[in-house]
This record gives sequence, structure tokens and C-alpha cells, in this order.
Amino acid sequence: MPAGAIARYAYHHPDYRLARVGILTDDQWAEDVAERLAHDYGPHTRTALAV
Repeated sequence: MPAGAIARYAYHHPDYRLARVGILTDDQWAEDVAERLAHDYGPHTRTALAV
């Protein structure tokens, strides 16, 4: 995964704003970030994020 990918997927997406205003929970937001990363970079990404 390229440098900065996690930050880009986490903070430069409309769901981040939804989480900041309380529409999504932190867990929902984090799950969405993990899902999008796994979709684009493969399922092994979820294992790396769990560390």
C-alpha cells in the first residue's frame, strides 16, 4: 500500500465528515475505511490494520 493511503482513505472521504458530526459511530467509520482499503489493496490489508 502506498505511503499515505490510510490517511487518504480515512480522512479524505465523505464518511469522515459523517463520523465527525455523529451520524456514523467511530466503529462504523473505521469499518468503512478498512472495507475500502481491503477492496482496493486486498483482504490481507484487514490483517495489517488489526495490528
